[in-house]
Amino acid sequence: MWLLAIGLSWAADSNPVQDQIWRKLASRDAFEGCQALSALGTPEQVRDALLVLSAAEAPAWVPMRAASCVVPLAAQDPLALAAVRGWMTDPAVPGLALVVVNELDQLPEPLAKELAVSAVDRMKVDARFARRAPAALESSVHASVRELSAGAK
Repeated sequence: MWLLAIGLSWAADSNPVQDQIWRKLASRDAFEGCQALSALGTPEQVRDALLVLSAAEAPAWVPMRAASCVVPLAAQDPLALAAVRGWMTDPAVPGLALVVVNELDQLPEPLAKELAVSAVDRMKVDARFARRAPAALESSVHASVRELSAGAK
């Protein structure tokens, strides 16, 4: 629900930081990476823009790129963490949940394990997710995530 509020805010009063980040994420050219976005505003401005853009509808790669930049923030930012946890349980955003699973190695092991547990739970009810997520879990640098993967089969 809070993402909807932020999304409405984006539509009503987009600001220069949000516009610049959207342009970077929407580019068809090679994405420069999340680090390049940090120079565009304060950490809070960048985080807020990424959270809004993770709900964007077009172009299709914008929410995926935004989500891949939000996941590493989850270890230290409560809003980013809430978003990431929400993506893991929201059936409407299977792509964002898959981004989270693919980015688990960027998180501290306890948080990666927590999110991997959510992934295993989601695999039980989302067949498409269940076909794609195991490979990311199995190849994790975190031993506890790999162990969960083995138990999910």
